Amino acid sequence: MSGADGNAAAPQPPAKRPRIDNGDGRPDEWVASANDALRFHLLDDFPPRSAGTELDHGRGEVFSPEYTHQVFGEEEEIHGYMGLRVDVWLSARTFFAMASVAFERRRPQSEDVMGKMGAAWGAGLTSGREEFERAVGGEPVADFMAEGRVVGRRPQPEGETVVVCARLSTASDALKALHARMEPLLLYFVDGASSIDNGDPKWDIYLALQQQGDTTRVVGFSTVYNFYVFPDSVRKRLAQILVLPPYQNNGVGTLLVEAVYSGAKEENAMDVTLEDPTDEVKHIRDKLALKSMLECTWLRPLVSQYTLAATSGDEPNGASLEENTQNDMATAPSASNSTATCRSKRNRLAIPGQAGRRLQRELKIPSCQIACLWESILYLAAVADGKDVAPIESLVKHRLQTMMNVKAETEKLIFGDKTPDGGEADGFILLKCRNVPQQFIAGSMTASEFASTEQKEVLLANAVKERMQEIDDLVSNILESA
Repeated sequence: MSGADGNAAAPQPPAKRPRIDNGDGRPDEWVASANDALRFHLLDDFPPRSAGTELDHGRGEVFSPEYTHQVFGEEEEIHGYMGLRVDVWLSARTFFAMASVAFERRRPQSEDVMGKMGAAWGAGLTSGREEFERAVGGEPVADFMAEGRVVGRRPQPEGETVVVCARLSTASDALKALHARMEPLLLYFVDGASSIDNGDPKWDIYLALQQQGDTTRVVGFSTVYNFYVFPDSVRKRLAQILVLPPYQNNGVGTLLVEAVYSGAKEENAMDVTLEDPTDEVKHIRDKLALKSMLECTWLRPLVSQYTLAATSGDEPNGASLEENTQNDMATAPSASNSTATCRSKRNRLAIPGQAGRRLQRELKIPSCQIACLWESILYLAAVADGKDVAPIESLVKHRLQTMMNVKAETEKLIFGDKTPDGGEADGFILLKCRNVPQQFIAGSMTASEFASTEQKEVLLANAVKERMQEIDDLVSNILESA
């Protein structure tokens, strides 16, 4: 879109509509913010049958939701109550839940809070204390450690956190039921979350368990779908991931993502991709992948050579890979050509194809992500050596510009002099790059309307600036944790 001065403006997310008021600017006292009204209480019901005692003493970790729009609508508001408070009590052992609604006053046409929560929650939510205590107390203690293979572990100040991987379709009824009771929490902590079919034989669950003495707590989980890749491989897609708020900032999310990559290596999968990842998950993925690349001894000479070429202006020689690389690649599974298909004239600093395919094979990183990580690793090397990063910025610009301009590998939708909504436009074109997940394109480039060359240039400049900031943030984080 165009600003008043005629310059292109970067696409902005739709603004949240103002809260309903009485017409004089004052908030409507009968409208409550669902995020403010709702509180979760995680009851430490170990040993079993102690949930009632925890309730009586008002114990439990308390935390608020991050999102409620999938339950209470886009505005995340609850209408018809004054002084509304909604409490959801969760058993930390079984994840049965009990909700209670309290208020000072209520209008006759008020929203059905329990009805909306129950419809979204499904199994495991009740409003009756007796039913809740009966369900929690009657659930036998499950040994989730025995459900599958251990694919990750990390020491904690007290005990350790272990990640166990199991195939959901063949898992025990107890594990399936646990996932079904935890899954609704995604609606409140992951934007755009959705449920899965745990009977599909291609779903795996990764369960994060915190072990302290004789007590084992479930602190998070992730689910991964296994897509078939011809002729005999799979591509793993991380679809759901949740770390309960009381256990966040302790490395559990990182351990879960790390475990998925570990599982992919054990099974010799093609690679690991993410489904609609949050910024936090993308950062974890990129940090883990970049660290893995830095640990590849065979890659270091190539990075040094390309970093030197970036400042000298010379053409790097990709043949400097260790001698056995080409032989290794002869038996490697074929990689996705999504990076190559979005390239016109190759940039001299772009990662050699052999190296990219080897990284995909060994580290299970998809090729599009490798192109982005290569930019980051060259940037890190330049910063560490005190060299100019302008050549890396040119590499970033080349990749993003190619994504905008590629023709043979794009889908074009031309509306002539009309936009899809009927408005006037000058050659409106929709460009969508095949096989390139949107998360590997800078956010500023996701707009589809390009009305002029000037707007394209501004959009590209914004995208390059955004991408360089992402690289700098990632590299700074790596250097700080070194």
